[in-house]
Amino acid sequence: MMRTATPREFGMALRWDHVPAWAVARSLVAFARLYLQAGRPWLDWTVGGMRTVSLILSFVFTPNLNYREITSLRQIPLPLLTALG
Repeated sequence: MMRTATPREFGMALRWDHVPAWAVARSLVAFARLYLQAGRPWLDWTVGGMRTVSLILSFVFTPNLNYREITSLRQIPLPLLTALG
C-alpha cells in the first residue's frame, strides 16, 4: 500500500487487505476453541459470520468497506527509509 500511486490502487490494496484479516480472525477463534478449550460456540459463529459479512461487503462497496471515497494520496518522506535505500 505504501507504493501505490493512485487512490484507486490504494483502495484495491486496502480491499484485498481484508482477506488476511479474515483469516487471522478465524484462526485465532479456532485456536481458542480447539486448543484452549475456551469460549462459546455461539461466539465462534458470531465472529466468523461478522468477519465474513465484512469481507463480502468490502468487495461490494467501492473503494472498500473502510472508506466511502479516497480523493488523493500524499507521500510522506521517512528519513530512516531514505537513509537505508
